[in-house]
Amino acid sequence: EAVLNGRLTLSWKSGSAPQPGDRYSLIEASAITGRFAHPGDRVRFHGGVVRLCYHETGVDAVVESIGEEPTS
Repeated sequence: EAVLNGRLTLSWKSGSAPQPGDRYSLIEASAITGRFAHPGDRVRFHGGVVRLCYHETGVDAVVESIGEEPTS
């Protein structure tokens, strides 16, 4: 079981080039409790925005946009 809380920080491996629509599995567990503290389940990172998708046994990140600078 995974218990989620707080803020999530994301970064990409050097040389990787995520594209809008790419989906990445962040966490897989027998059960998920809680959520990360991001308004609208959006996480800004240097270079873009991902949307967190919660499901019963995990959390995925879907790239929404590339090229947006983080505002917070």
